[in-house]
Amino acid sequence: MPHRRPRHLTPRPAGAAAVFDARFITGLADGAAVATWADLTANARNATQATGANQPLYKTAIKGGCPVVRFDGTNDVLTTAAFTLNQPSTMFVVYVVNDNNNRTAIDALAANTRRIFSFPSGGAQFSFVTMFAGTLQTNTAIARGNWVVVRATFNGASSRLSVNGIATTVSPGSSAASGITIGDQGGAGAPLLGDIMSVSGVPGAMSEPLAKRFEQNYARVAKIPCS
Repeated sequence: MPHRRPRHLTPRPAGAAAVFDARFITGLADGAAVATWADLTANARNATQATGANQPLYKTAIKGGCPVVRFDGTNDVLTTAAFTLNQPSTMFVVYVVNDNNNRTAIDALAANTRRIFSFPSGGAQFSFVTMFAGTLQTNTAIARGNWVVVRATFNGASSRLSVNGIATTVSPGSSAASGITIGDQGGAGAPLLGDIMSVSGVPGAMSEPLAKRFEQNYARVAKIPCS
């Protein structure tokens, strides 16, 4: 019987606001600068960087055989144009942080509407994934240098943060996101030293079974253990 590849599920069919997936970057060789990370939805909310020195790199066959976008921890960052992603909404991010400094994978464009997945400064062995919508909500211990699939559902008191399938109920308030910053905080301050495979934002109340399906598919593609 022939081997059948698993279907690559992304939030695109679920009416996503924006989807960035390094598996679908075309026209770049290994090590090339990424000036534009194309949004896979029909919204065309591309994440861009006009300054060459601040462009991250496209790297092939890094995690699970998949490519990634690599950020240098100094000034690499990509941003979308402004748009509003109200609550309820769900964010998915697949990434790794490679040192022990304060690092941010994604944020909104403005600090007062932030939705951050970051590793704050910590010890050599463990730090944290954090979820904000105005204020810090939860810390989840995770080893630095390990890839994570993060799913954050922003829905007031019904919000949830899941890291590699382990979920925590949180209540981050009602802030909306004002676009997406990839690789740093909105307004700079905690640039990522690490790799990002994908970022997705889905408006509306996504059902738990569907959200879990996306989360587990991302983990399967990247070969990340996920409960």
